[in-house]
Amino acid sequence: MPQDLQAAVTDWLDLIESKRENYEDEVANFREASEEATTYKADLKVLKSELLALQDVQAVDIAVNNEQGLQDIYPQIVSKENQIKNKQIDYDFAEAEKETYKHHVEVIVQSLSFENNFTPAQLEQLQYYINGSVYENENFVFTTDMPDERKIDTEKALYQYGLQMMKKLSAPLYQYTCKISPFFFDTEYKKFTDNIVLGGAVNLEREPNEWVEPRLIQLVIDYDNPDNSTAILSDTYRLIGGAYEFSNGFNQAIKASRKTSLAAPLWDEPVNNGFYG
Repeated sequence: MPQDLQAAVTDWLDLIESKRENYEDEVANFREASEEATTYKADLKVLKSELLALQDVQAVDIAVNNEQGLQDIYPQIVSKENQIKNKQIDYDFAEAEKETYKHHVEVIVQSLSFENNFTPAQLEQLQYYINGSVYENENFVFTTDMPDERKIDTEKALYQYGLQMMKKLSAPLYQYTCKISPFFFDTEYKKFTDNIVLGGAVNLEREPNEWVEPRLIQLVIDYDNPDNSTAILSDTYRLIGGAYEFSNGFNQAIKASRKTSLAAPLWDEPVNNGFYG
C-alpha cells in the first residue's frame, strides 16, 4: 500500500476512535428520548380512552337531560383534556429531542465517511485492499411496531455478535502438513523425542531464512512405513476444521448472492424481448 494511503487510513482510524465515545453518547441520548416518547405515547393512548369514556357518559346525560350529571362530568372532561394537552407537549418535546440526537449521530457518521477522509484517487486505490462481505443473523428480529429503543438494543446486540464473528474469521490461519524423518525411532534422538508435546511451539523454515513458529497439533506415525510419518503444524491450537470451512463456505455464499443479485435483472430479459412466451 502506498505510504500516503497508509497515512490516510491511519488518520481515519484514529478519527473513528476519537469520535467513538461521542457517538455512543449521542446514541444513548437518542435511545433515552425514544424511550420517553414511547412512554408518553402510551400515556396519551390511556388518557384519550379515558376522555372517550367520559364523553360517552356525557352523551348519555345529554340524552336523558341529566343536568346534575352534566355539571359533574364537565369539569372532569376539561381536566382530562388538559392532561392530554400537557402530555402531548411532553411527547412532542421528546420527539423533537429524538430528531436532534439523530441529527447529531448522522453528522458524526458523515464526518467518518470515506468521501470525507480520502481523495478520489485514494478511494480508487483503497478498493484493492477492501474485502467487503455481508453478515446476517436471523436470530435478531425487527417488527414493524417495535419502538426505536428496542431497535437500538437489537442493533447493538447484532453488532457485538458480528464483532465476535469478524474477530474469529478475520484472523489469519495457516496449517502445514510436513513429512518428517522418523527420528523418534532412533534412540540417539531420545532427548528430542521426549520434548515433543502437542501444542508446543516449533521452528519451521518455510523458505531459506524465512522462519515461522507454529504449534504441533497432530503427529501421525506410520509404524508400518515410518518414512510416511507426518506432523501437522498450525498457528492455532486445533485443526483447521469447522471454523475454517465455515469461513470458506460463508465467503462462497456471499459471492454467490452477489452474482445472483447482479444477474437478477436479466432473468426476465428473454420474455421482454419476445424470445420466450
